Parts: sequence; C-alpha cells; structure tokens
Amino acid sequence: MSGIRSFNEQILYLNESLSRVDLNFHEINVLLDDLNAFHNNEINKIDGEVLERQVVICCTSIPGNNSLLVAKSCNLLLNLLKKHKIIFGKESLISILKWINDAALQSSDIAFLDILQVLNGIIKTHSPFFSENGDAMVPILYEKLELLTNVMQPNDVKMWRVFCLQSLAKTVFKEDRIRVISELLNIVLAQFTDDLIHAKLLRIVVETLDSLCPKGNTKWLLDKLNDIMNVVLVSTTLGLNCYETSTKMLVFPSTSLARDCTKYDTDVSANKKKHKTKVKRISWNEKSDEDLEIQAACSLEVYQVGGLTSDSDLSDGEGGKVVNIAKEQAKTRHATFNLVIRLANILKWKQLYGYYHPLLSILILCLRKESVIKVKIGILAAIAALLHHSKPVLALAQHSASTSFMAFSESLSELITSLHSCLGNCLSGATTTSLPPLLHTTATLISVSPYHRLRPSLLSNIFCSLQPYLMHKDPDVCEGGLKCLYEIVCIEPNISEQKEILKGFKEVEVSPTSYWILSVTTTLLENSSCKEKVRIVCWQILCSLCKQHFFVIQDNLQSIENIFFSNLNSASSEEQTHVVIALNKFLEQLIGKSELEIYNKQVWNKLMEGPLISLLQSPEQIACEACDCLANMGPIIFNSLKVGFIFKQEEQILIITLIFGCVNHEKPKVRVAAVHTLGIFLLFPQLTQEQFLYDARDLLEKSLFDSYVMVRIKAAWALGNLVDLIINNESTEFLNDFNLRKLLSTCLTVVKDDELVKSNILRAIGYILYILSKEDLENIQCRDLLEKAVQFFLKCTSSGTKMKMRWNACYAVGTMLRNEELYNYSEKWMGSLLKTLCNLIVSCNNFKVRASATTALCNIKRRTYFCNHYSFVFISLLDGLENAANMTDFKEYKHQDSLKQHLCTAICHLVALLEVEDIVEIERIMVLRLGNVMQHFIYFQKNTPPEKTGIMITAANHIQNLLLMPDALPHKGFLNDFKKLFYIVQ
Repeated sequence: MSGIRSFNEQILYLNESLSRVDLNFHEINVLLDDLNAFHNNEINKIDGEVLERQVVICCTSIPGNNSLLVAKSCNLLLNLLKKHKIIFGKESLISILKWINDAALQSSDIAFLDILQVLNGIIKTHSPFFSENGDAMVPILYEKLELLTNVMQPNDVKMWRVFCLQSLAKTVFKEDRIRVISELLNIVLAQFTDDLIHAKLLRIVVETLDSLCPKGNTKWLLDKLNDIMNVVLVSTTLGLNCYETSTKMLVFPSTSLARDCTKYDTDVSANKKKHKTKVKRISWNEKSDEDLEIQAACSLEVYQVGGLTSDSDLSDGEGGKVVNIAKEQAKTRHATFNLVIRLANILKWKQLYGYYHPLLSILILCLRKESVIKVKIGILAAIAALLHHSKPVLALAQHSASTSFMAFSESLSELITSLHSCLGNCLSGATTTSLPPLLHTTATLISVSPYHRLRPSLLSNIFCSLQPYLMHKDPDVCEGGLKCLYEIVCIEPNISEQKEILKGFKEVEVSPTSYWILSVTTTLLENSSCKEKVRIVCWQILCSLCKQHFFVIQDNLQSIENIFFSNLNSASSEEQTHVVIALNKFLEQLIGKSELEIYNKQVWNKLMEGPLISLLQSPEQIACEACDCLANMGPIIFNSLKVGFIFKQEEQILIITLIFGCVNHEKPKVRVAAVHTLGIFLLFPQLTQEQFLYDARDLLEKSLFDSYVMVRIKAAWALGNLVDLIINNESTEFLNDFNLRKLLSTCLTVVKDDELVKSNILRAIGYILYILSKEDLENIQCRDLLEKAVQFFLKCTSSGTKMKMRWNACYAVGTMLRNEELYNYSEKWMGSLLKTLCNLIVSCNNFKVRASATTALCNIKRRTYFCNHYSFVFISLLDGLENAANMTDFKEYKHQDSLKQHLCTAICHLVALLEVEDIVEIERIMVLRLGNVMQHFIYFQKNTPPEKTGIMITAANHIQNLLLMPDALPHKGFLNDFKKLFYIVQ
C-alpha cells in the first residue's frame, strides 16, 4: 500500500504546489521527475477516476510558457497512456487538449517533440473521441512548428507532426479527412534539403493514403485525387534521377472523354469473358539490412523474389549515408506502386482514365531506370493493375499518320507501343527471378491492346521476345510464357499477325499436318512430369483454340480427343475443371457441322460409356461444366439415341435422368447449369413424351422458388421453352392434365422478383395465355389470372431498367393477342393494353421495343377487337412513323429501317380491317398527312423484301371492296387517293 500512498501523496502535493501563487519551479520539476519514475505496477493499483482527475489537474496547471515543465508533464501523460493504458473522459480530454495546444504555442521548441509525441498517443488511444469531434481539437497540428525551431532539428519536429496527422487521418470520419490529407500532401510536396527525411516523409504519407483508400465511399479520395497523383509522380521517380521532378499541378484530359469511353463498356467486355483476379499488392518484408525479401504478386500468382542482398550493393565511402538514403527511397517507390495498385482496384477506369497516360508513361520510365529488383516487380504489378482495368480506355487507341496535332487516340497508341517496346526489352535481358511477374504483366498488356487499331508488327515483335519462354524448364516462367500465348490466341477481332503467329513458330518441330501451337500444348499435356499450373494454361489455350481457331485442331481431332479422354478422370480436381471446360468448347464446335456428324456421334458414344456420368457426380465446378457439355449434345445426336443408331435406347433415359438429378443438386451453381441444360433439351422437337413434360414442369416450378436467383432466372427461361413445346400438342386430355391454370398461377408469383426473372417468365406467360381454351376461360379463377397477367404485362412494358424486359413484354402481349377466345373477356383491360402499346410506339427511345409493340398490334385479327380505340391506334402508328427518325441514341440508327417496316406493315394491317363506319374518321386523320405517308410507303417498297410487301396488296384490295359499297360513295375521292398508298410500283 505504500506505493499507492506515495503516488497519491506525490500527485496531491504537486497539485497543491501548482495552486500556490508563488510557484517553486524547482520543487515542481523534482515532483514531476518522481512521478515519472514510479513503477507501472504501483500505478495500476490506483483507482482510475481518481488518477484521471488528479492528472488532469496536474497537467492543466502547468504554465504553458515553461518549456521544461511542459515537456515533463507530457512525459507523465505519455507514460500513463502507454503503461497504465489510462483512457480519459470527454471533459478531461477537452481540457488536456486545450492545454497542449496552448503550451505548443507558448513554449520553446525544446518541448515540441514531447508535445507531439503525447498528442500522437492521445489520438491513437482515443479514436472514438476524434471520430466524433474531428480535427477541431488539435489546431496545433496545422501550425508549421518546424519553422519555429532554434534548438531542435526542424525535420524531427516535422516528422512527428506527420506522425500525428497520420494517426488523425486514420481516426476521423471521411468527411473530416480532407483537411488532414491536404496538410499531409502540402508537407511532402514542399521543397526539401534532406533527401533521407524527404523519402521517409513521403513513404509515411503514401502508406497513410494506401491504408485510407476506401472500399465504399470514394468522395474524399476523388476530391484529392489530383494532389495524390502529384505525390505519386514525385514518389515514383524519387532517387532514380530521371529528371527534375516538379510539384506543380498536373494537367489531364477533359472529363468529356469518360462519356466517349462508355460505349466500350459492354462491347469490349462481351468479346472475351474470362475470369480475372485483381492484381495483388506487393509487400516489403525486411528481415535485416543484409537480407531483404519481397513477396510480389502480378496477376494471379505470388512470387518469392530476393532483393538487396547486402549493403555492398549500394556501398559508398560516406559512412553508409548514401546507402540509407537509397534504401529509404527504394522503399518509398515501392510503397507508391502499392498505392497505384490500390487506386486502380478501387477507382477503376472511369475515375482514373484521365491519369492513365501520365501514370503509364511514368511507370514505363521507372521500369527502364529501376535497378532494385523488388521495386521493379512492384512497377510491373502497378502496370498490370492499371492495364487490368483499362480496356475501355485503351480501346480508343488508334494509330494514324503523323499530323501537326496528336489526338488522344494517337497518344494512347504511342503509349501502348512504348509499353510493348519496354516490356519486350525487359524480356530480352530478364533474370529468372523477375521473369514470372514480367510475363504476367506482358499477358495483361496483350489482353487489353486493340491490335487491329495499332501499328503493324507490334504483336509479332512482342511474340518474338516471348518465344524462348514457352517451354522453359522453370515452371513459373513456362506458365507466364504460355499465359501470354493464351492472350494472343484470345485476341478479338482476329488479325493477320495472329494467324501468322499460329502458323509460323519455326523453333518447334511439328508434323506437316499439325500447327506448332498444337504441338506445344499437346507435348506439355502428355508430359507426366509437367507441373499442374502449366497444364492448366495449356488447357486454357486448347479451349480458346476450339472456340476461336477451330481450323488449328480440325485436322487433329483424334489426337485431341485422346488427350481429353485420358485426362477426364485422371487429373486433379482443379485441372479436371479446365479439361471439361475445354471439352465443352470442343463439343460446341462439332454441333451443326454435317461433315463431322458421324465423328460427333462417336465422341458422344465414348462419353456415355462412363466419363460423363462420373463428371456429373464430381465437385461443384466440374459438375457445372459437365451439364454444359450435355447442353451441347444437340437434337441430331439426341435423336440418334432414340433411333438406336449408336446408343442403346436406355441411354436416352439415362441422360434425362442425369439432368433431372442435377436440377436437384445441393450446390446452387450446379442447379443453374442443370436448369439451363434442361431448357436447351426442351428446344429439341423429339422430346414430346408426356411423362418427360410432366417431370420437367414439376422441376421447373420448384426451381422458380429456388433461393438462388440465377436458378430462378434460368427456370423462368426454360418454362418458356416448355410451354412452347406443348403448343402444338392437340390432345385436349393432355392439356387438361397438364393444368395450365396452375402453371400460370405459379409463373405469376414472380411479379416482385428480380428483373431478369420477370423478363424471362414473360414468354412463358404469353404462351400459356395463347393456348388457353374456351373451357379454361369459363372458370372465374382463370379469368382473374388473365387479368393479373395483363396487368403484369403492362407494368413490365413501362418500368424497369432493362429494355429486354419491355421487348419481352411486348412479345408476350403479341402472343396472347393471337388467342381470339380472350377477346370475350377483354373489356376490363383492352383499352389500357392498346394505350400502353401505342405509347411505346410513339415515344419509346428503344427502336426494337417500338417494333415489338407494333408487331403485337398486328396480331389483332378483327376490327371489332379494337372497339372504339381503332382511330387512336391508327393515329399512333402514323405518329410513330413520322418520328421514326428521332433518336436520342445513335446506336438505334441500325434499327431505324426495321422499325419503319414494322410500322408500315401495321398500318396496312389496320387498313385491311377498315370498315365503312371508320372512313369519316380516317379521312379526317389522313387529309393533311397523305403526302408525307406516301413518301414513307415508297421507301417501304424500295427497301423491303417483296414477300413482306404483300400486305400492301391486301390493303389495296380491301379499299377497292369498300368502294363498291353504297355507304362509301360519298368518300369515293378520298378512298381512291388513299388506295394509291398501297400501289405496288413495278
């Protein structure tokens, strides 16, 4: 207890001394020394609230202008924070922070370090307080204390101020972070005379920015992005002596380019769907000054790479100062490249597109100048990260003849050319250590380069640098080289250089009937000692060859087949997945080729002997791909099962059973693939057995309620195929047993589901309504379902973000309107339906949707079905024809002619239904439009196939019949002029 009493007595006595008018500074100094000397165990026994209260009284009573006492008081606070883990309450903390801020302004510079150290400790240990109050409680951190130093080193003060700002930036909320980040950036972008301090400060700020980069809200990051890029520019070249680094604001391209790039969003990504992983960051693990190791990750792999082996690598005669500076600068550059990777993975290309050119340019320069291996790998990883997300931007690159003005597209082309040149040179002189990441970066570059728009020979030159590594003894190097080759094979659109590469690799001995690339892949796959990761890339190459360059393997089908079957069940699980993926593409290419029909049957015969069944019982991904293989069987092969030409009759039942089993699989991805395959089988005209249709219906109805949304999407699509298959079944008994009413009710349960589910189910609902019989509609529940279905159609035509759903809704409406039994119960919904379709025809921005709505109207076969909406529909078609040239998106231009054809056809259809009672209204409508409509119909005749203009003859003949009616005689002149619209010009 003496320890507790002693400490309490000391602090109480100190507080009593501080309350006196005549302060004894010597006594206070001794008391503070004694308090700082107390052992941690003694302090821990004191009540926390008592200790907090006494400490606050003590510190806030110390005069701020007495630097020595301020420093010792700060030491006392720091000891309590670190050793006793004391946490101050809000009021106490406000008092202490106010005293610290005042003391920093009043004391001399000998206390600055102590003040900043305790401030850093308080920020770290009281993060909730600063999250709530932001940076308002520490204004002293924004004062340039280093400029007020006389005794202390300014750089030491600056360093600790940066440490405090770093801690504060990690603590405050995102909206309060801008000011802290701005101060950090201002510090490191100022002029420095000490290279070592500059490098350390830069590294601290870069690592701070790296750790603060958000996963969600990027507002603060975007606000400071230009300043951050300035730091990146300064840091990446630090110590490389590339040129005199400027800290002025960078100038970047206009933001209008973001809109130009958006058109490549879907087009580019749709060309080649490949799974890609974000480029991983690079870690700098320092064991000692003599032994530095790095873990580098480029693209998909992690590489262990040695770095600086000893100080002798950077030795000098000045006591190691230059060595320390060089190491610190290397670490700063390394941290900066990690920051670039982080920014690339978070912001993607839309926010970074304006910085791609300066960033990639500086990275190319650094790659050429960098001598430290681990930093060089960091550069490669940063390049890979930027390229990984840059395909929409680089798609704008266009090589053109040199002019006085270099367009942005031409500058991108030159940038890509420089990257090819730089990486090609690096490949020529690279060591085994740096080759894997270098090859992976090269593969990324090949995958994003639009070679059909670039300089000729660019691809050939980079391939020449890659050739020595395609069959390298080191598996990591071999894998990297093959990945580059894989990207070359995947290039779309195909170019002549690509085909020449596939034909012209002279270093590999091949048979006269075989391409070298096929020999390389098959040689590696047949080598039992070949590493699995190399074999996987070989399967990927083979898969791409099957998909895009089938001519390469067409003369070697038997050998390729043997490789497939020898690895289907013997490979590891991961490799087996890639084997089945490649087999799937192989089978896909055999469909529909009459010259390969017999061979295709032979392949399926071997598959059904056992491999396929075991694949369907394999782990998740393999079973998915096996289901996709079944989807590529095709109706001809399936029909051969029925005939028994090659297979036994029972094997057809086996295939169906396998699919049904996978539909109930426990893994959701297998269920997705199986439901998709079942939907494909429902397109086969041979599968009309009633039991199969019953079973398929039950499975798809169950799948429509699956917890996994992709299963529901596929099930909705497959249900459309199922109902389509039974449309031609004329057995009333079968349709009654099939229970269309229950199926319709089930389909309508998705009205609040995902948009893609609703989009896919529309076709099934339309088909069901089309085949409903008079007897079905006599049931009041069925009529309620009909009205509910129509309301669902109306909602889908006018809502949602996907135009495909609107198109499908119009298609479903058109299918429904073909059933004339429905018009007996249409009084509640016909008007709304016609108005909705007409609204789409006149005002929808998507021309395909407008054409689909027009086609739906053509399925109304009688004038009476239009009721009193006939003239409204007629006017809407004319308005739609007149504004068919108006488009908000130029991409709709290619659908303009089709829309006009559909509108003219629909007008002819309505004219063919014209009755005498409608002539007065039609004359009023056409009196001022006849000449304009005539021009559209002349265009319609000239630009439409003859078989589609027959409806004009039907319309003309109908008008001629009307002229023979007595009630039409008063309108004879108009009818004769009107009939001229539909003359067929010979």
